Amino acid sequence: RAVKYPGFVDLVSECNAVGDGVTDDWKAIQTCINDHPGKRILLPKTRDQPCEAGTGGGCSGSVDYYVSGTLKLKGNGQELVGEVSSRWPAGPVQIKFSPKNTGPAIWIPGNVYSGRISNLLLNGQRCWNPTNLSTYDEPVSHTSSNPLSGIGPDGVLITGGEVTIE
Repeated sequence: RAVKYPGFVDLVSECNAVGDGVTDDWKAIQTCINDHPGKRILLPKTRDQPCEAGTGGGCSGSVDYYVSGTLKLKGNGQELVGEVSSRWPAGPVQIKFSPKNTGPAIWIPGNVYSGRISNLLLNGQRCWNPTNLSTYDEPVSHTSSNPLSGIGPDGVLITGGEVTIE
């Protein structure tokens, strides 16, 4: 069988992620990360419909993967790479995170150096529009007793070194 992207582990064909934007793919993605430390993991674009704002600020359309927990990289040089960039007509590979997740969307821990996150749109609870800043989640508070909190996780926690975010 021909490999579409040599040097990458394919999240759907090799790690059994569903990629329908509804099924919780957290376990498949985290298992793939754990089973392939330090490897380049490709997240294929599985939906070809552009993201549109839905009811209650939700996003419908191009959500490729739904994830209920924090994704934690493992192994120096590990990469999570979306198959297409944001310039693709249906947008970048999009991961929607559950509002019940209290941690970051993706964590690059202190024992992971040269980790990389590329071509991924991390979606908390609202559909983001790059030309309309009102669609971005706003923090509720900036105090130490009530730290920054938007609507659902959508960020990357970096405690490792030499990280690349694209």
